[in-house]
Amino acid sequence: MSLASVHGNKGRKKSEEHRRKMSESHKGRKHTEETKMKMSDAKKGKNHPNYGKHHSEETKRKMSEV
Repeated sequence: MSLASVHGNKGRKKSEEHRRKMSESHKGRKHTEETKMKMSDAKKGKNHPNYGKHHSEETKRKMSEV
């Protein structure tokens, strides 16, 4: 079995036309409330990318200026 058969089209470049069709087919789709809760829970606490990290003083200053 080749890797291509296992991974399908992963990594292949898609044409502009194909990208446009994919975009159109996904427009108007909404996540269900259940899915939204699952996505929210997946990024809470230790699973959050910034968990345990702190902003530097310089970064805090930049954020307060904006």
